[in-house]
Amino acid sequence: DPFALPAGRVAELLGGASAADGPVQAAARALLHYHRWLRERDEHDLTTAVALVRRARTALDDRSAPDAGGPLSADPAAPPAGTTAPRSPAERSAQADRCAEFLARLLLDRHLLLGDRSDLDAAVQVYEALLPRASQRTVHPPLAALLASAGDPRVPARVFRPLGDGPWAPFRAELLAGLGTARLLLAGARRRDAEVSAAGALEDLGTAC
Repeated sequence: DPFALPAGRVAELLGGASAADGPVQAAARALLHYHRWLRERDEHDLTTAVALVRRARTALDDRSAPDAGGPLSADPAAPPAGTTAPRSPAERSAQADRCAEFLARLLLDRHLLLGDRSDLDAAVQVYEALLPRASQRTVHPPLAALLASAGDPRVPARVFRPLGDGPWAPFRAELLAGLGTARLLLAGARRRDAEVSAAGALEDLGTAC
């Protein structure tokens, strides 16, 4: 759990859902819902986390990379009133990449929970879109650390546990591990589809004979 305070207090500090949420606030609330889902296994928390982190990524990313939620925003530069923009392009890029990686993990979790093939396909797409943006030397701190240091007044740094200064694993290695898992699940799903299709064809052939 990346939070230093009880979940109820974190929720109070981060505020409720609002169309005016900035990307840092939306991503922090996504983390909160995800960890609440890990504890309580309420499907609504997982679905809410997916929606929130997708919104955060869209607001942060100024490229039209494929995403399960559609094209990314063409003009994410202006933050809503009361929020602060990332302090540099590198910070924006790190936050966007971490939000995308978190989105892919959430989609995998939701696929395993609900069995929705579209979530699995979307997770693979997000991982594959991220890989070209991560060199062997790219290192991003965990999402919670990036949010704590973002300087958004609606996301106090004190809600997060101190994570230190690393060293962190290469981001590309994290992506390859996640993509490998997603591709294995996708291969298994396709194999089951093929087996069902073959069984159906044999049954139709037997009926015809």
